[in-house]
Amino acid sequence: ELELELAGGAGGAGGDAARTARLRDELRRRREAATARRDGAEAALREAVEGASRDELLSALELAHAALLVGDSSADGVGPRRGEGQGCRWMTREVLDAHVALAALAHAEDDEHDDRRRRAAMAQLCVRTESLGVD
Repeated sequence: ELELELAGGAGGAGGDAARTARLRDELRRRREAATARRDGAEAALREAVEGASRDELLSALELAHAALLVGDSSADGVGPRRGEGQGCRWMTREVLDAHVALAALAHAEDDEHDDRRRRAAMAQLCVRTESLGVD
């Protein structure tokens, strides 16, 4: 709505200079606040990917969503479209890297769980401790 007012679409052919300056300043403030949020979220994502902690990754992904580093082109008009009214999900490279790291952690946890399960099953078996022919 601020963009519409600034363009003169709401309230006349151009509005007065004071209103225009106020709207311009408000847009600039919002842009700078969003830039700071985005920069902070991107830094948190990079740190979380390097640290590879599940909690850090999830927290960084929440920040990324709040900083609008992820979206849907049908809802927000940003990113590619598949066809008329058919948007698709988009994300920044840092968000993608965080999702890949999270999936890798989940895969490693599954492998570790499977390994523990196999070791527990093997522990239940009777095993000869002496070689054949020694007893």
